[in-house]
Amino acid sequence: MDEKEAILNILKSKEIDLSNDFFNKIYKFVQDRDMLNLQKHVSEEVYNEILALVENNRHFSPEQVFQIDDDIEMRYKIPKNLYIDTFVEYKPEKDADLDILNFLNNEADIEDRAQYDSVESKMDLIIKLLEENRIVLVQGDTGCGKTTKIPKYLLKKYSNIVCTQPRRIAAISIAKKVAKDMNTKIGKLVGYAVRFDDCTSKKTKLKYVTDGILLKEIVRKETLNKYDCLIIDEAHERTINIDILLGYCKKILNSNSKTKIVLMSATLATQKFIEFFNCPFVDIRHKIFPLQNYFIKQYENENWFEETIKTVIQIHNFEPPGDILVFLTGQEDIKEAFGILNSELGRESCEILTIYSAMSAHDQERVFLKTDKRKIILSTNICETSITIENIVYVVDSGRVKHMRHSNNLGMDILETVMISKAQAKQRSGRAGRTKPGKTFRIYTKQDFNKMADFTPPEILTTNVCSGILTIKSLGIDDLSTFDMIDKPKVDSINDALEYLFLTRAVDKNGKITKLGLKMSSLPLDPNLALTLIRSVELKCFQDTAIISAMLTIDQIFIDVSKENKNLYKKFLDSKKIWYDERGDFFVLLKIFKEWQKNNFSENFSKKFFLSFRNLCQAKKIVEQLSKIFCTDKSSDISKVMEAFSYGYFMNIAKIKEEGYFTVFKETECFIHSSSCLYKKRENLILYFSIVRTKKEFLKYCNVVSSEILCKSVNHLFHKKK
Repeated sequence: MDEKEAILNILKSKEIDLSNDFFNKIYKFVQDRDMLNLQKHVSEEVYNEILALVENNRHFSPEQVFQIDDDIEMRYKIPKNLYIDTFVEYKPEKDADLDILNFLNNEADIEDRAQYDSVESKMDLIIKLLEENRIVLVQGDTGCGKTTKIPKYLLKKYSNIVCTQPRRIAAISIAKKVAKDMNTKIGKLVGYAVRFDDCTSKKTKLKYVTDGILLKEIVRKETLNKYDCLIIDEAHERTINIDILLGYCKKILNSNSKTKIVLMSATLATQKFIEFFNCPFVDIRHKIFPLQNYFIKQYENENWFEETIKTVIQIHNFEPPGDILVFLTGQEDIKEAFGILNSELGRESCEILTIYSAMSAHDQERVFLKTDKRKIILSTNICETSITIENIVYVVDSGRVKHMRHSNNLGMDILETVMISKAQAKQRSGRAGRTKPGKTFRIYTKQDFNKMADFTPPEILTTNVCSGILTIKSLGIDDLSTFDMIDKPKVDSINDALEYLFLTRAVDKNGKITKLGLKMSSLPLDPNLALTLIRSVELKCFQDTAIISAMLTIDQIFIDVSKENKNLYKKFLDSKKIWYDERGDFFVLLKIFKEWQKNNFSENFSKKFFLSFRNLCQAKKIVEQLSKIFCTDKSSDISKVMEAFSYGYFMNIAKIKEEGYFTVFKETECFIHSSSCLYKKRENLILYFSIVRTKKEFLKYCNVVSSEILCKSVNHLFHKKK
């Protein structure tokens, strides 16, 4: 019996006169959870019975109403049974606990072992354990060769192996190295698959993939059975995708799947894995040379960047030959450091290189090339574990990292600079001393180090879990509370994600994934962009929407121009003005791509307008891949583009206020970022792509949107006022 029928029965049982549309009025009060008005129109007895029904049923929470402008409001209700209250607790077997404690605490045995092992010396043991068990854990120091050697040796036993990596750069570079080692062309026996780039063939027996790509493959094919062996590398990184994969592996251990599983971790933080899987454990100790760690004595905390640069210059001027690896927080720091060091040191005595995840694979490979000069490599945390660069003698560790944190209160992801963990500090220092004695210079005090957390918290506890929840649902797991994971996400984070997925119609009122949700989860895009592109096909504006989506997916479009060169910088600013579009930044991106297209995708065109040719080429490749996925015609109605984006990004609406804006959903005060073409404009409503936080919240890639478009595009949420 539904709620409406139950209320009708209550009123009939009290012999209440239901003429003159009385029932519809009462039911409307209940729908809106307007209990105050309900109380005025019925007796106390009837009110109490209806109240009990409302409190006990598991249908909808009170209606949420957000004022958009004088004529438009957003209204929605969330089904109560969508939410989860708690998780089912899984406890490891008692004898497994004892085995773990005895093994991990057996320090005397570890001290008596040989100084180092080779991967080759452990392969017989690994293969034997895999024959006896479904899953084996291998711990090996970064650089010991486990990522390149273990999959290669396992090919002698297994004919179809997939090895996951948390980063696309690692999947590509490792696959190329292994292919070279095995004297085969990349894409033949050994290949790789990352988002928008599949370099495999029917002959491929060993495939390196990102963990996200493997999850999409499982969603599409609903099985892992095509692989004899699954290797999850860098498991210690604990990305959301890795944690979902680990949970899925735990689930299939009890099935008839014959896939063998190898977990590989670069740190000794393996106890959680052993407890979770109750599996055997192999330790590979890599030979390293003596390593000296130096802590800075004193410094002003806000001057860590300046101290890092000074330390690099001093090492280059006063320390013996040897390459330097510098850990910075992100692309902006790296580019600033690159400019300063090139100016201070010149290019004759050293070669200054950069590496970060947004770079093209071609540019990233330069750090591996040999040179007669000292190499100074400026890196993000990508070089902590994913990549091993030979001949590093000195490490300069800034002690900081850019970390994405999701705020449920603000309803947004916040990218902030935080101190690293002790485990990260150890990983960074371990990059030196692989070929000769090394030194690490830490831009933090010993006291700072002692205050650091032991380990970095897993992503699933700190970031937005919306995409992850959709993935879990698409794996056939409707009841999230029963999905066993190493660390459970916060209940509030899950419920926020479920709210969004319900509002986008990716899940129904019972939390079950819909056909639309399955389609969204199968695409190599986050849920917002997936929803936008699905809608664009219906609106016949796919091509323009795909171009904008591709341009948003890649790194920055414009190259960096130094302000010190005043004439060149003025030309750069004048060039940017050419692309101005009063509709917003999405249309700036579209205009740039289409003009480049008209000029036959010319590199000279990109140079003329200070555009990154490599990034434009990457965008072109993504557009081509999206066109293959959606198989739709290339005609496009540009007038419908904002309607499509409103469908996917309806939660990213901001409304004007006295000085800046505030987000409609969470009423967070925010401002348009200075890079936006709408920076000096005052629009009533804007749709933004992302929020970044420095001292304030800034909206990036902003676009004018009207209340009429919102009502038209997202008509199940936006309505004209009654």
